[in-house]
This record gives sequence, C-alpha cells and structure tokens, in this order.
Amino acid sequence: MILSFKPDISKITQYATEANLGDLCEIDGIWYRYLQRDSNDTGTMVANLIMRTADSATDPNVVTMLNADGSRNMPRGISQAEVTAGYFFWGIQEGRVEELATNGDDDISAGDSIILGATDGTCDSVAAGTAVTYTKVGIARADDVDGSDTVDVYVKIP
Repeated sequence: MILSFKPDISKITQYATEANLGDLCEIDGIWYRYLQRDSNDTGTMVANLIMRTADSATDPNVVTMLNADGSRNMPRGISQAEVTAGYFFWGIQEGRVEELATNGDDDISAGDSIILGATDGTCDSVAAGTAVTYTKVGIARADDVDGSDTVDVYVKIP
C-alpha cells in the first residue's frame, strides 16, 4: 500500500509501529519500503547496503544483507543506517543513493547496470550494453570511488 502520510523514515523500531511490511511512501522524490531485518541475520549492517529477501522468509519484506548465502535475484531495498536483526526500518526503493557500497573491484563505470554483488550487502556491475543476468538494482551515475568502495547510483528496485 502507498501511504498518504509521511512517516519518520529514519526510525528503526523493534515493533512494526510505523506501517505494515511492504508499505511504500515517497518523500522528496525518493521511494521507501517498510522492511524487517531477518532475526537470524548476522554480521554488522551499516548504511548503504543492498538488502535482499531472506531465504527463510515467508514475507518478501523480511530481508538480509547476506547476499553470498542466497539468491542475488531478490533485491528488496537499501539500508539507511545500521539495523539490529529483527528490527523494522524504511529501505530506499527508488531514488538516488550517492554512496552505495561496492564489492571493491573498482570496475564500475557511469552507465553500468548495478546488481547485487557476491559480497554481503554490496553491489557489482554489468557493463553498459551487456545483458544483465541478475535482477537490476539501478544505474551507476558516475564511476565508482576507489578509495571508499562506493558508487553514486540511481536505484530502482522492482
């Protein structure tokens, strides 16, 4: 459902108090989806990671950052901050993400298609003009920044 009100998109909660899982909202041209980090998810989650539907989830809006452990064809949103396992948050669904975490290969060029990387929570690329075999997450707006392993991306997650 698309919400008619503007929730606090920075809020991370233990209980689903903001909306229902999967709800969408738009604020200043950026679309957000209400997600829950899988309670079995491990590892340190930080901002600007690609989250995907958890393998064990019965709801596609229960997500994990563990890309290497499952399908790279199930992107669901981009984290905005560290989220504790089991907690609810607003993930970026569509819009500009200026510092999306890359896999560190330093091979992303402006115009490349962005996909889930094999490294947990990161993105990788498919060269412009090349067929994409994984679900496309977005388009690189610029070359990746080698020193910080990030890339400026326009995200549009299906």
